[in-house]
Amino acid sequence: MGKISKVFGIIILLIVVAIAGLIAFVHFYLTEERVKALVIPQAKAALGREVAIGDIKIGLLSGITIRDFLIKEVDKETNFVTTKAFVLSYDILPLLQKKLIISEIRFDEPAVQIIRDRKGQFNFSTLAILSEPPQGKKAEKAKPASAALPLTLTINQIKLVKAQIKIRDQLNEIPAIDATSSASLNVILGRSMNDLLYNGSFDFVASVGYGDSQAKLNGKGNVSQKDMDITLDTNLDGELVHAEADVKNYMHTPDATIAVSSKSLNIDKLLGIVAGLPKKQGNKPQTTRSAKSKSGDVIAESLPTGLVAQGSVKVDKALYKGLTANNFSMSFALAEGVLTVKELSANTYGGKIASNMTVDLNQPDLAYDGKLGLQSLQAADLSSALAAKLAGMLSGSLQSEITFSGAGTAWEQINKALTADGSFTLSDGNIKGTPVSRSIANLLGLQELNNISYKSLSGTFTIIEGGKVKIKTNLQGADLDAETEGIIGLDGSLDLPLTFHLSQPLADKLRARASFAKYLTNEEGGATLHLKLAGNVKSPNPTLDMKGVQEQLQKSLQKEVLKKLDSSGQQSGDKSSPENIIKGLFGR
Repeated sequence: MGKISKVFGIIILLIVVAIAGLIAFVHFYLTEERVKALVIPQAKAALGREVAIGDIKIGLLSGITIRDFLIKEVDKETNFVTTKAFVLSYDILPLLQKKLIISEIRFDEPAVQIIRDRKGQFNFSTLAILSEPPQGKKAEKAKPASAALPLTLTINQIKLVKAQIKIRDQLNEIPAIDATSSASLNVILGRSMNDLLYNGSFDFVASVGYGDSQAKLNGKGNVSQKDMDITLDTNLDGELVHAEADVKNYMHTPDATIAVSSKSLNIDKLLGIVAGLPKKQGNKPQTTRSAKSKSGDVIAESLPTGLVAQGSVKVDKALYKGLTANNFSMSFALAEGVLTVKELSANTYGGKIASNMTVDLNQPDLAYDGKLGLQSLQAADLSSALAAKLAGMLSGSLQSEITFSGAGTAWEQINKALTADGSFTLSDGNIKGTPVSRSIANLLGLQELNNISYKSLSGTFTIIEGGKVKIKTNLQGADLDAETEGIIGLDGSLDLPLTFHLSQPLADKLRARASFAKYLTNEEGGATLHLKLAGNVKSPNPTLDMKGVQEQLQKSLQKEVLKKLDSSGQQSGDKSSPENIIKGLFGR
């Protein structure tokens, strides 16, 4: 045992002497001046920039600390990259087992400034390390990399402490960004890149300015070699949005689950912000689009390959185009470039909106189709919200079912491609003071038609390509029943035959004004009248349907005409002709 103890003691002594020798070597040979003389020229050559280091501390056991490291811009005055301190700490004993364990790599307050000039060049593009090597040296540079490391590398922690990034664009095409981030990452490299494993967490605060708009972002998340998740809170000019995303296999075929929520959202304001964003410079050369993208960009082509996503959007209160919606909810899925809105619903104006649709992002003009349902919406509130001029013109409880398809986002595209089929019912309401009702009331001299109460107003419609709506409606009211079947253009144009069934009180007033009206009397003592509506919804032009009225009059006048004919057949037939009777309505 004594000999063994002596041998063991000698080994321990040799190890201590070796470590002491290494410490002495590090202390007396690897001085700050020598390390700077080795590092700085190499860094300058690699970067093509001025490089400076404050001070360096090296210890065999304590590791390496570099303070006040910086890289200058080309002008040699402005800082491109700075860091308050770089610290590398490692463990000695695992080296005996061919394991390099770096206990910590830490960057204290690193900062980088990225600038794009008016020529579109970024300040990092002039770094020597990014430039093409001379033609003669390309073969020398392309040496095969080592297949494997001589030892297993483990980094217990890589830390970024208050890292700062600043981005500025003199062309105003990229948002101005000021961000601060901290992160912690654990890395196991193994002996090759195929064995790489890592995981960690991060957080950031950013200010983003684009045009006249300002956004504040606050986020945090976790990341590994396969998956990542992030929580983000955004304040865009006072509009607050909370988002959570969980992405599986993000490096290859991402599968994302996304949840977006907000207490209150003014979509009109957000769209206004987007419309006010800076446009690309007009003097820049335009890239040639492929034939596939001739009429617009194909959104699917800009998405990650194989992207699959699903998620939800919930907004307690939303404002869009003057319409207020509560409890807005949407669930969606994305696969193979096709976005499916499985369910969209919102409570608004005493009723509910429900919809679903698919949008093909593989098409340049966003081809889409879907269904829309309206349940018990109050038409008075809805019409007032759509346009102030419509306030008080229409009331009733609205039900509607619509199936639609189309393409494009601009009205010029939608107008040409939109098709739809639908039905609607309005119950217990009024039509008052509309341009159409007012013009008809003036034509017939019946001001009661300018304020029509109805029990039911129902109909069907079909939107055909070219921006035309084929519509068929039926109105039932106390003083008036009406039918129509014709064309309304999406541009507001009218080609609409109308049939009015007047109640007895209204028919009596019409008969008092024009004697011909007695020939339009129906069995209930009312009157049936045929009209044509042309012009447009803002300035309609109603006229009497001469053909329809003549057919009706001819049936009613057959007996009257026979009674008035004398034996020679020359009674005043001219005065009693349908044409003259119709003209008599207008005093002509």
